[in-house]
Amino acid sequence: MNFIGEIAGVLAGMLFSVTTTSFTLAGRRLNPLVIAWASPPIALILILPLHLITQGTVLPFAEPERWLVLGISGAIGFTLGVLAFVNAFRYLGARLTALVAASSPILSTLLGWVFLDQTLSDNTLIGIALTTAGIAWVVTDGRNGGESNESHRAFWIGLAFAFTGATGKALSFTLASAGMEGNDFDPLSGSVIR
Repeated sequence: MNFIGEIAGVLAGMLFSVTTTSFTLAGRRLNPLVIAWASPPIALILILPLHLITQGTVLPFAEPERWLVLGISGAIGFTLGVLAFVNAFRYLGARLTALVAASSPILSTLLGWVFLDQTLSDNTLIGIALTTAGIAWVVTDGRNGGESNESHRAFWIGLAFAFTGATGKALSFTLASAGMEGNDFDPLSGSVIR
């Protein structure tokens, strides 16, 4: 059996945990706007050589419509999403922010169902319900009003930023999915455009 997708998913999860920790540490030392604006150029510097090696060109060849949709996807994901998540890391910390970020695939699935005519199986609906219940349980656990007003306020501000980041990420992924439609378009090229 071919497990490339599963292996890629596990590696992505591992890299996401490194990214989460890095953004948390950076968010404590730098202005979130600096992080949001510095991340895409750094990512581009790292991904362009890989695109050149694997595709033979520095920049992808794609239709203007594809550039537009993927460009909007990147702007939402790398600006709104990153800015919101960095602020959430500052208020909530890495653990709760990463937990709330787990709602992003749920939102992506629902957006794909509404806008891209993707189907939802019974297992998908059960998974959405269980994941949502788990996130709600952990987020509300310990919120019994015993903390100070400032701590309570910081928690809710962080939660709002985390859900905004998850929504931005979901919108970004949904647009990326629409922009990369077609079997002949390489996902790495889509990442470069984003």
